[in-house]
Amino acid sequence: MNPILAVGSVAFDSIQTRWGKAENIVGGSLSYFTSAAGLFTEVYPVCIVGEDFPDPLEAWGKNRRINLKFFMRTQGKTFRWSGIYHEDMDYRETVLTDLGVFTQFKPIIESNWANLPYLFLGNISPLLQLSVLKQVDQNVFSAMDTMNFWIDGNLSEVYQVLSEINLMMINNEELYQLTNEHQEKAALDKIFNQGCMLVIIKKGKGGAELHSPDNCYKVGIYSVPKVVDTTGAGDSFAGGFLGYLAEKCKNPSQVKWELLCKAMCFGTATASLSVESFGIERLSAATREEVNLRAEAIFDESS
Repeated sequence: MNPILAVGSVAFDSIQTRWGKAENIVGGSLSYFTSAAGLFTEVYPVCIVGEDFPDPLEAWGKNRRINLKFFMRTQGKTFRWSGIYHEDMDYRETVLTDLGVFTQFKPIIESNWANLPYLFLGNISPLLQLSVLKQVDQNVFSAMDTMNFWIDGNLSEVYQVLSEINLMMINNEELYQLTNEHQEKAALDKIFNQGCMLVIIKKGKGGAELHSPDNCYKVGIYSVPKVVDTTGAGDSFAGGFLGYLAEKCKNPSQVKWELLCKAMCFGTATASLSVESFGIERLSAATREEVNLRAEAIFDESS
């Protein structure tokens, strides 16, 4: 097993879906990622929270491999987000964003920790993502997430990040917005031309696709009886995907296409657990055995 350095936001979320409401529950991209990836390997979450945040080891799940070396608690209130989902759970409306202590977030990676083999850059400002990339070893396997807000306001910086990473995770709408293209192949080619050689397109109810310049692998969703809350599903997917890679491949430079495809199934499995409850409640209670069973079923169906 190899550690993952993961950088992102930790928050309190208030969420409304057709199944009800949940107030001030633990969320943020890094919470979902850490809870998922910690099932596979050791995770070093890099984040900032306020005095009001609970014990992260309890919040993110027991029996997870989590190292709090870069977990920072400071005076003030934790980032808060509130949203309402439409009947179609692929769409939501943001009601409130209160950054709290997140405005002070300046990730610092000490030099003797800069060569952890896997890096996840969650959905945060591309300027912060770039600051982390400048601090870590160039040989790490790096993955990034982004969103339309950063594409609208920091397009050139998003492209800078693209030129320095191995893998981008993005949904269809963001893909076309980022590239100003209207066909998938043209959009992907534009990203590959920046230097990023792997793209995962998140397609909501349509599953996910892994693309390289020469290959494509598609996985569907794992059907669950009730999709309660899709917040953090993409980050849960990322945690399962990178967690499986880190567990199975000691040298990131030797990651093979077949392993990436299998990792897609584990990412889908962790995402399917995440959506069964509000926040990370279901995901943080999940076992590796549950993930394995779902991943194998997904792999058999996709093969």
